[in-house]
Amino acid sequence: MLLSRSHHSEEDHQVEVAPHFKRARGARKGLIIALAAGALLLTTNLAQKATMGSSGKASKAAPSPLRQTALRLVDEQVTIQDATDSATIRGTSDPAASIQARWSSGTAEAQADSTGAFAIKATGLDEGITQVTVSASSPSTEATSATASVNRIFSAGYKKRLADAAAAAKAEAELQALQGKWSYDSFTDDLSGKEYRIARIQSENTVDFDFPYAGSQHATLMIRQHPRFGLDVFLSIEKGQFLCQSWEDCTVQVRFDNGGIQRWSAVAPEDNSTTVIFLRNASRLLTRLRQSDTLRIAASFYQEGAPTFIFEVDGFQHSRFLSGE
Repeated sequence: MLLSRSHHSEEDHQVEVAPHFKRARGARKGLIIALAAGALLLTTNLAQKATMGSSGKASKAAPSPLRQTALRLVDEQVTIQDATDSATIRGTSDPAASIQARWSSGTAEAQADSTGAFAIKATGLDEGITQVTVSASSPSTEATSATASVNRIFSAGYKKRLADAAAAAKAEAELQALQGKWSYDSFTDDLSGKEYRIARIQSENTVDFDFPYAGSQHATLMIRQHPRFGLDVFLSIEKGQFLCQSWEDCTVQVRFDNGGIQRWSAVAPEDNSTTVIFLRNASRLLTRLRQSDTLRIAASFYQEGAPTFIFEVDGFQHSRFLSGE
């Protein structure tokens, strides 16, 4: 009975365990399928996130880089002859490409033809401009640049003309500077009611006398055309005493340019002023002055010796003196 019951019990256990074992195998298979599906979903999500930007939206794929526009200059140096201020720059690029030339004072534009050839003219190339930058571009390509240097060739004749022009300009500037040393005025004589004219120039150098006439001062040479007194040339200073009298001539020394020293008569004014002397033979003196560049006059002063005053008279304009302008 016990054996029988024990055998029966084992069969019953086998019968009851077999279904449970089948259910466990089925559950494990389902778990494996679920895990595989989850891994696939995770992989898909990661791939999607990899293609999305920081905003959570899918980012666009990076565009392919543009090809550079073809550009070649026929000559990388353009030559300008003498005073020419323009040059034509030739080259090749992509067909119908836009061409632009740039230099320090301007720009120019052109378009390549169907074969890619182009010619662009740069104007206003002053002497200070040494290069022109050329760029080429099209809607589907990236712009490209190249540089053409500017080479200037001056002929011997042109160089001489430049030198002559520079010398003439310098001479004109020097003449204007000399003319600027003179001043011209016109006044009306109270007694006659007629006009009189004065031209004056200061000495290049100065003197400094002792007390009571101390202080640096120029001398002034004046030419006067007066309706009552006629033509006069006189020398004046600001302070000091010429050793000359109104009733008796004195002598000064004059020298025109590199000529010899000449003795020239002078006289003080009728009011016996000590700061002015009139030089005799005014017409002759004026004639010599108009022919000279430099006039030197040495006159005697009380207790000061005979200093020399230097006048650059080359800029004297006789026509302005006569007109009083």
